[in-house]
Amino acid sequence: MSLLIVNIIILIINILLWVFCFKIFKKSFSVDGLLFEVKKSADNILKEITGETDNAITLMIAKINDVKEIIEIADKKIMMYENNWESLNSRKVPDWFG
Repeated sequence: MSLLIVNIIILIINILLWVFCFKIFKKSFSVDGLLFEVKKSADNILKEITGETDNAITLMIAKINDVKEIIEIADKKIMMYENNWESLNSRKVPDWFG
């Protein structure tokens, strides 16, 4: 008789544990839970991509401005050399043999 009572108690505990474990696994492996995790991961990836893109754009703008400055300096030097060349060519060379 006592063996029957112990078996019934073990059976009830077993059933309760199965129900408890089923609820835990259902929450862990449910479609809604997985979709939520996927959306959360996708949002994190998009935020990271956005941050990296902003950094890349900032660096590109800085490099473009550097190139513009270099072009301006080169243009000024070209104009200076052209002016010097024109002034050298506009001088009249005396005709000593002529």
